[in-house]
Formats: sequence, C-alpha cells, structure tokens
Amino acid sequence: MFFQAPLKASPGGGVVIEIILAVMGAHAYSIARQSEKQILASVRLPAEPAPSNGFPPAIPIGLAAVLAAGYLALVAVGLHLPDYSRVDQSRAHVVQDSAGVFYQNPEYEVTLRAPSQWTVKNDVPNYILLAVRSDHACSVTLQPIAWSPLVGLGSFKGQLADEHSKAKDLTGVILDDQPAVLSGLKGRDIRVSVRAGEQRIIEHHIIARKGMTLYDVSTDELARDEGRTNLCF
Repeated sequence: MFFQAPLKASPGGGVVIEIILAVMGAHAYSIARQSEKQILASVRLPAEPAPSNGFPPAIPIGLAAVLAAGYLALVAVGLHLPDYSRVDQSRAHVVQDSAGVFYQNPEYEVTLRAPSQWTVKNDVPNYILLAVRSDHACSVTLQPIAWSPLVGLGSFKGQLADEHSKAKDLTGVILDDQPAVLSGLKGRDIRVSVRAGEQRIIEHHIIARKGMTLYDVSTDELARDEGRTNLCF
C-alpha cells in the first residue's frame, strides 16, 4: 500500500499495519457470513421425507414367514412318511383252494383272490404281493410307496420315466394315462410300453393314494407282436 513505507519508518508503524489488516480480515469474514446466511435462507426442503420406491417392510417379512412355514411343513411330512423298505408280512397268509389263490394281509387291510393257475408270493421285501401266471406271460404286483400329500399323482409318471432311463438294456414309453378307481379310491391307469431286448411288455400301473401311501397295482403283459398282448385276466 502507498502508506506502508512511511508507517514502517515511524515508531509503532508495524503495529498499526497489523491492526489495519486484522480489521480488514474481520470485515471480509463478516461479509462472507452474511452471504452464507442469505444462501441458506433461500434453501427449501420438503416437509416430509421423499417416498421410497422399495417394498413396504411387511412384504419381505411375510415372504420370509411363508418360506419358513413351508420348510417346517416339508420337515414334518418327511418325519411322518411311512417306511416301506420292508413290508410287514407277519400276519399275512396265502391260502389255495378249489376257487383259486387267496391272499390276505390284515396289517395293510389288503385282500386278493387270483385264479387257480396263478402263484402268489409275499417274500419280496418292498412288495405286498407278487402274482405270476403259470405260463409266465403275465404278472401282477402290489407295492406300497411312501408318498407326500404335497405331491400329486401326476409325478408318478416322471418317476417311471426316471426308472426306465436308469435301467440297462431297457426302454420305456408312456402310452396313455386314464382315470381309474382302485378299491374305491380315485386314481390313474398309466400304460407303458417297455422293450427289453427282443421282448415287448405292456405295463399297467393303476395307482391310488390313501393318506401318505401310494398303492401301485402293476400288471405286466408279454406282447406276442406289435398288435396283440396276452391279457392277464
């Protein structure tokens, strides 16, 4: 500044300069604060928070509760499914008389009567019975299968297809699926064409569910040619 040199030359001039600079700095700070207050006074914010685009909290909580309940239901069903790895034949008996062969198993409330030319066995662990005609061209099996009430009868076709795909030298094709009745229970009659080597077999799986048990009455008929089978009965 134009007056800086004379002030420095005089006694106490440096102090005066420092005071003048301090006053100017304070004045500049005061102007800046007033400008800041004016800018802040012009800002307007919404009275309430802006609405969120996400789900309400109740939705994820509800989904989590549904998933947990479903998991618990699956665990409960799995614990209560019956075990048919070995069918109880302790009270079963097979009687052959002039009218044919009679099988009864009070444990499962199952009875069957077959013609005299049939042989009925109950020594296969996971089957209630196995009946074979004397010419071995036809057989009948009755098998109980543990079946979850959460699974429909339609899944049985997928199970059959999976079994045929895993078997060696065996191919199976589902021909049709029709409504059926088994011992008063509504079920399905699934017809399958099975080829094992040079032989072709027609399988009928008549299935019905009672509680957690799926009953599968299966008949295997040896096909003599593409158009004719040996009827079991």
